[in-house]
Amino acid sequence: MTNLAVLRSYATLTCGYGVGAGQTLSNATTYYFGDMYGVSNPTTADDDTAFPTATLKAGIVRGISYFIRTTVAGTAGNVAVSVRVNNSTDISIGNVVMNAGTVSGTLAIAGTAVAAADKLKIKMVTPTWTTPPTGTFFRVWIWVEPTE
Repeated sequence: MTNLAVLRSYATLTCGYGVGAGQTLSNATTYYFGDMYGVSNPTTADDDTAFPTATLKAGIVRGISYFIRTTVAGTAGNVAVSVRVNNSTDISIGNVVMNAGTVSGTLAIAGTAVAAADKLKIKMVTPTWTTPPTGTFFRVWIWVEPTE
């Protein structure tokens, strides 16, 4: 697997979700988010917040780093995280557990190619928690190794 020092040498896209008092996540729900400064409708798979990789050129998605903060942590359960490409293809990255006030880490993958015209965003599928997390803020960095 790729280590964090190598990932940091790649181009990054910063994604975010959560404003004001944060977000309460629902059970068994799919969320999408991209450019942290874009307009977000996180349960709709539109491209309003997707990043065009044209700003980074073509490359290989190598993984993500994440920082998640909750006011009230959820009970144990895996949140599946993917990079969504062109609102049609998902690159599975791995699982995150949101059962602590602050969760952070890096998930690396072998790599999947993306083209300069592709649009990227984060797709997250929540489990069925006994207690869902509340007051949730996300920051996710998508690591893209340039190939041009």
